[in-house]
Amino acid sequence: MKKVHQRSALLLELVALVVVVVGFAGFATYNNWLTSLDRGLYDSVVTLLGGDASDDIVIVGIDEQSLQRFGRWPWRRPEQARLLRAVAAAQPHEVLIDIVYSEPTTTDADIELGSALRDLPRLALPMVIDALTDGGQLIEVLPLPQFIETAEAVGHVHPELDDDGISRGVHLFQGIGQPFWPHLMLAVESRELAERERVTADCDVPKFSLQNIRCDYRRVP
Repeated sequence: MKKVHQRSALLLELVALVVVVVGFAGFATYNNWLTSLDRGLYDSVVTLLGGDASDDIVIVGIDEQSLQRFGRWPWRRPEQARLLRAVAAAQPHEVLIDIVYSEPTTTDADIELGSALRDLPRLALPMVIDALTDGGQLIEVLPLPQFIETAEAVGHVHPELDDDGISRGVHLFQGIGQPFWPHLMLAVESRELAERERVTADCDVPKFSLQNIRCDYRRVP
């Protein structure tokens, strides 16, 4: 009888412990107490497991040295055209540009830039989602028609920032009202995939919404 009583007491203690642990975990999760720990562990693992950068990708960056030599950004479009022609002369397999050419300048300058864009192989251009005014209605900002027609792929380039200011991932799809635009890298990759292999947006879309609908969040190093 004594052993039965001890087992019952032990079982009761175990159940109470499980209830307390589960309750604390749920309360901590609800109040985001574990978020910092989770992010810290993730950042450490990503840093430890991070591999070497691919040797077939070259980043042509506009850095401080470039700005000191050629002046502050934005550069005139003829100067950008010269840069793009230098890229084309290196005979890349494909080119992804992270500049949104959404506004016209002078006719001659835009024609020169358009000519340089047409000389780039397998061109991919970005679009962004922005507000008309501070706090105003969001719109999809696309490259000018004469530029976008030269591109084989168009996609969004929005990173997702956590509340600590660090970007750990992206949404693969987003757009106003519906997630129409893939991330630019996904748009580039999809050109190589058969229709049945392509990733498609999978999220609930509210009716008659003018909000930025995002889905398929993926963490990346």
